[in-house]
Formats: sequence, structure tokens, C-alpha cells
Amino acid sequence: MKVSSGDYLAQAKESLGNRYMSDRELGERLGYSQQHIWRAKAGNMSDPLALAIASVLPDVDAGEILWVARVEREKDEAVKAALASYVGKILSAMPSKAAARSLAVGGMVAGSLLLGAAPSPAEARTAPGEGLGSVYYVK
Repeated sequence: MKVSSGDYLAQAKESLGNRYMSDRELGERLGYSQQHIWRAKAGNMSDPLALAIASVLPDVDAGEILWVARVEREKDEAVKAALASYVGKILSAMPSKAAARSLAVGGMVAGSLLLGAAPSPAEARTAPGEGLGSVYYVK
């Protein structure tokens, strides 16, 4: 599964009660134009729109959506790699059971943005205290 701004937009539509909702309707409900939604689907989600999306997705941290949007907007591959590396270090420093889930999700998000594919949350596990390179598959 690749995690992208488009995925969050689809989740927002579903959260608002209609997964087949038009981009125009989603934009109207969030206070944005259809063009804003279209640009976000194309990998150019603005930070304010990311926060609006987060407001209708209670199970997704706003910082995660902001981070994905920021990395998608980045054109320089070296900068993308640095962002992915840094978020892995931050998540691995979190001391809790919740951190293990955040670390797995963060690793999947980073991996999907850098490599184009990542395991689903049910397939991925990350050893606590390890960085992005520690995401592994569980059958």
C-alpha cells in the first residue's frame, strides 16, 4: 500500500459518509475549492488543507498528514530521503506501546514515499527503538 495525500482525501470522503463524494463536494465541506482538492490528489496538498483533512479523520494524527503532504511536495530526492530518515529517528525515540505503532506507520509512510510501496499496517511490524530500516513483514 502506498500512503499518499490522495489516500487521506479518500478516507476523508468516507469519514464524511460518502466515499464516492465528488472533489467539489469535499472541497465545499472543508472550505476549499475543487482545484485545491485536485492539486492535493496530484501530490501538492497545502498544509492548511492537510489540517482540514485531519479534522475529519480522528484516527489519523494531523502531523502524519502534514508530513506526507510535505514530502510529496518536495522535488529534491535527497531532501525526501533526509525527511524520511529524520522521522524514523524521532519515532524510534518514542518510549511507549503507542510508539511502536507510530513507528510502524511512520516507517510505512516513509518507505512508501521513498520506494513507492509499503506493507499494510496488518503486515508491518517494527522493533521498538529501531529506525526506518527495521520495518519487516509478518505472515
